[in-house]
Amino acid sequence: MNYNINNNVAIFYHTLENAKNCKVMFADGSVYWQKTIPNTVHWYIIGERKKLYLDEKCEQLADVTRADKIKECKRLGLIKG
Repeated sequence: MNYNINNNVAIFYHTLENAKNCKVMFADGSVYWQKTIPNTVHWYIIGERKKLYLDEKCEQLADVTRADKIKECKRLGLIKG
């Protein structure tokens, strides 16, 4: 199967315009936001892996990291791991 690279680029830039920061809800019910980061070299969008934010615009950094929240939920027995 042949893929047209130009179509993939067009789809990426269309997605990039519509990509917003991601809402993250943990098992304990707490809600944070994660910033999306576009990679224009390889055409994909990822989220910041360690940082969490308190607002949708990702301007107020939370005092807890994603790994800390996952550990806390495991400690409370809300998720297995």
